[in-house]
Amino acid sequence: MFHTPLCPKDCEIRHHDVITSLQALTPRFSSAMNAAIFSPSRVTRGNNKDDFKKQVHKLLATGWKKDKNVPENSKDFQLPLLHLASMFGKYEAVDWLLNEENFDAALRSSSSNETALHLVVRHLYKALLSESTRLENMSISAKVSNFEKVVSLLIVKEVSLFWAKDGLNKETPFHILAKHLLAANSAEADSGIEDQCLAFYSKSFNMILKLLLAEEDGRLSRKDIMQALSIRNGDGDTPLHIVAKATKHGYQVLKFLVKSLGSSDLLKLKNEKSLTVLNIVNECYPGHEKDLIVEEEGRKQLDPADFPGSKCCKILFIISGLIQTY
Repeated sequence: MFHTPLCPKDCEIRHHDVITSLQALTPRFSSAMNAAIFSPSRVTRGNNKDDFKKQVHKLLATGWKKDKNVPENSKDFQLPLLHLASMFGKYEAVDWLLNEENFDAALRSSSSNETALHLVVRHLYKALLSESTRLENMSISAKVSNFEKVVSLLIVKEVSLFWAKDGLNKETPFHILAKHLLAANSAEADSGIEDQCLAFYSKSFNMILKLLLAEEDGRLSRKDIMQALSIRNGDGDTPLHIVAKATKHGYQVLKFLVKSLGSSDLLKLKNEKSLTVLNIVNECYPGHEKDLIVEEEGRKQLDPADFPGSKCCKILFIISGLIQTY
């Protein structure tokens, strides 16, 4: 019986044929560092897109609707198909569903009101880590590349996914990614050993920031970008307040952001406890907060009140070419 990389070890559920065929899609990378891992001799299931498409069309023929959950036996996977393909990192399936079958990138899950992007940042690393995928030796760079491909496909179709809040704790994908970064940083601190999980989340956070910043002067203004990062979750924190707790690694993410924006305004925003991001950096990584202050002579400081974190502007201008061709 075939299972997914996110199934428990003792799983005895027979999964829907669409989910089974989805797992047979194996990512292909041209990176020399992973050439041996992805050679035909190692990947025995192949990249069977035709079977996946056949199973999807078969399901549609039963009257199933694209905005409904896959009729799966496991409650954990009773999700829209786009969410499933995204969280397992099956970017070729995501590409086909969005660009040929016209699945809705903004669709929410019925149980948690999450977008596909929420589930990518929540589950993808674990999905790629599992031995059942035969990708457990995949390099961190290749894992981040897989993450980038899926995120890019979704964002090109629906830029509002950057600031979409879930129904669990009013969190955006940035909040979830920040929490993973913080948890991985804590695990490394406890073990004293450099953690690949931490490297993945550090690189992935910078990558998704780059995708957000790339939208400036296109679909988003500078204010939209800053507002997307200023949203508070149910705990009253912005994603950057959470990142700031991740000591050195959080500091490095914030330094990249400040350098890219040419502004430290976001670090002066307060959370529900009236603490700024800089306050938290000073507490968790003392002596480094001053390195995050950008001198902005001759430029009017943005007022933190401009970024209440409630809603971003809806931008209708559509761009293309964000996704790198592989």
